[in-house]
Amino acid sequence: MFPESWRPADRIFNIVLCLTLTLTLTHCDRVRNWLGLAYAARVAELPGIPLYPNASLDGPPIGHLPYNTALRAIQTTDNAVRVFAAEKQGWVSRYRIRASDTELQTLRFVRALEGAALFDAPDGLIQRTVDYGSQVLCLEQRDTRIELSNGGYIQGWIRVRINAHEGWLPSNQLSETPTTHYFMAVARSGLNVRAAPDLNARIIALIPAGEIGVALRRESRVFTIESRKGAWLAVEYDGKRGFVFSGFVALSTSHSMLSEFSRQNIKAFFALYEDVAPVDNANAMFTPPDGHAIAARSALGAFTLIETRPLARLDECDQQPRRNLFVTSSAGHTRLSLTADVTEIQATPAPASLIATQSHCNCCCPWITSSMILARGEHVYQLPFFPGHLNGGGECLDGPTTEVHYGREYRVSPDKTTLYMLLRFPECAGRIGEFVESGYARSTAWDAELFVRLRAPESASEIKVDRVFDSGVPEEYRAEWVGAQPLYAPETGR
Repeated sequence: MFPESWRPADRIFNIVLCLTLTLTLTHCDRVRNWLGLAYAARVAELPGIPLYPNASLDGPPIGHLPYNTALRAIQTTDNAVRVFAAEKQGWVSRYRIRASDTELQTLRFVRALEGAALFDAPDGLIQRTVDYGSQVLCLEQRDTRIELSNGGYIQGWIRVRINAHEGWLPSNQLSETPTTHYFMAVARSGLNVRAAPDLNARIIALIPAGEIGVALRRESRVFTIESRKGAWLAVEYDGKRGFVFSGFVALSTSHSMLSEFSRQNIKAFFALYEDVAPVDNANAMFTPPDGHAIAARSALGAFTLIETRPLARLDECDQQPRRNLFVTSSAGHTRLSLTADVTEIQATPAPASLIATQSHCNCCCPWITSSMILARGEHVYQLPFFPGHLNGGGECLDGPTTEVHYGREYRVSPDKTTLYMLLRFPECAGRIGEFVESGYARSTAWDAELFVRLRAPESASEIKVDRVFDSGVPEEYRAEWVGAQPLYAPETGR
């Protein structure tokens, strides 16, 4: 009844053969070139791509092709594709287009817990707020420059469609996949969960320090509790839903980041510069330690800085000139002593201040901790400090003691009275334990961010500190930040 070639086994073979040939001709550039076949494609990058006159993709572009521009690809090399587009002919990068005869759909998700403001135009008027977790369809991307006194910065914008609405969202408010935010309570006495976003609302649970839950939404209104700035955060913990104050939590998009390792490190990060008080904890008359002699004296504000060094070399691996530091009053009383070996002393642009790097175990770890010493009025301050400029989120280290290096940028005001710090806690999830040989891994992303404004005029007896978490450089200080000078050049590394 059927020809021999229509037997079931042959039909299956013919179908597989046809599919194979179709896929080969559609996706193999060399076969298409050999057969002289053209194919339909689309620009796959939201900012659009340049159109070049040659396959080497060098020289000035001859045009710009917006995202989703329909292309007819007619020739392919290793790195470039010759295309017809919008009555133009030229070459584009083969990695920035996608074979398709229909419009591409690039989806993003709102990652900010407080939602994202939808603008009618880049830097325009706010139309509405798009809720956290909402899926949006991306239509194009554009960068604008925000001008401020003494400078500015670049802001990325993506035009999106959500339901029946179109508008522009800041690109840093979107992610390629849905984002789940986790929180960890960092309040030492525990974290109150309230039935409503109100300090007078009923307490329905107490989350012990170090416990982890899921963050659902963050309100936009910022207020202060116990010198910490934050907002109401809707959360879920142990089957209960309620509201907590975000100033007493650590937030992360990775549950594993909030592990026992991270709990200790993130708690230290959130405590940075929380209690800035003078040391002034010793009043004994200064005498050099046994086996040490005075190597140098210098002024540090109203105090005297004394360096002592050992009379004899400690051992064969003692390559650094090790010393102890003492800050003494005019009457000769010791106010501050750094008796672990000090390997480096750096001046800072701020008056009556220095950075001291200490080693706590001589040979095995010559660079361990650094601190900034400031003499202000009748007081001496010792503050944690992390020398150098480190881009991105910082570094995740592995070794005898697993630790992190914060991403950091420092600036100082023109009158040298105010220090600005932008510190980032690196995203180390999945990294610890994987880099034993290299020792550390650079992280471009971060899980927490801290901006510190430390005002310390030389004549003042009190240092004033303002800390803001997870807001980058706050708007109220952006003009000061732009007008300040870097404390370290970016290219110096760590």
